[in-house]
Amino acid sequence: MFVAIPNKDKVIKPRKPINRNTWVKTRLRSASLIWPARNEAIKAARAERGKYRCEQCRDLFLRSQIQLDHINPVVDPKTGWTTFDDFIVRLFCDAEGFRVLCRICHESVTSVQDAMRTYYNKKRKEEK
Repeated sequence: MFVAIPNKDKVIKPRKPINRNTWVKTRLRSASLIWPARNEAIKAARAERGKYRCEQCRDLFLRSQIQLDHINPVVDPKTGWTTFDDFIVRLFCDAEGFRVLCRICHESVTSVQDAMRTYYNKKRKEEK
């Protein structure tokens, strides 16, 4: 029988406490990947076999070249985080709440939303 002897020279770092909000948000986002409405939105964007139309630039792309975007951001850039109820309703929306975008269009939409989020976060901090 093998018995493990602890190494006295090894320093064990204490773990950071778990941030419950972050943990729950991460699990909800993972669960949203199998939400049936996502597949419905992707099917609706299918233009021909293996090709999907980007809603913004209207070009055709392979499945590996498209990304699904929430029309209404899960966390609104203007108001920021509100409640878990709002987060869940926005994350698990109907198929009409999604749009299929190519990577380039999705990056441009996301960068605009990130800039808005930064602006409004700064504005909220100044008001306090």
